[in-house]
Amino acid sequence: MRRTFVCVLVLAAGACGSQQLPPGTFRLSPLEARTPGETRYLGRAGAKCEFEIAMQNESSGGMTFGSGSIERRPATDCRAFLESLAPALGYKEAALPAPPRESRLTITLATLGANLSRSRTRPDTAGAFASKPSGDWTAMKVFVKDGDGEVFLSINVKDGVGEFSVKDEDYATTVLTELAKVLLPAGS
Repeated sequence: MRRTFVCVLVLAAGACGSQQLPPGTFRLSPLEARTPGETRYLGRAGAKCEFEIAMQNESSGGMTFGSGSIERRPATDCRAFLESLAPALGYKEAALPAPPRESRLTITLATLGANLSRSRTRPDTAGAFASKPSGDWTAMKVFVKDGDGEVFLSINVKDGVGEFSVKDEDYATTVLTELAKVLLPAGS
């Protein structure tokens, strides 16, 4: 596990090859917004695994909530990405879910914190972030299928890395099924 943490830290420098990305981790690049207030990113995890993440944030009572989507890119094939993510989320089945494919997965999100750093006391724990010292991570909770599934999404735009991590293993099947709709190849 310690090696995985080091790989995430040096990912932007190119020290880890695309096959060595830790489960749920992807390269992250900003994309141009399509509408005012939208933030968009391109996620890449391997030669054929590409997807877009779009977010529209709203503040309410000190918390930041928002809506967004995870969108299919042409000819995407994120099977290897999902296969490595599945056990990290607690998915117990031998095969990935095979839902009908969609071009866009609607999500709701809550920003848990910004300017975060990896926790020094638990650096190997997925989603372990701290506000002191400050850092470049933003941690969010993503809700899929009208809240029936939840997963953490953390992004570090400066280092060009993002990651999905387990919120609760009870959500594994729902989260993986929803992600498979847009990340598995169309027509397979």
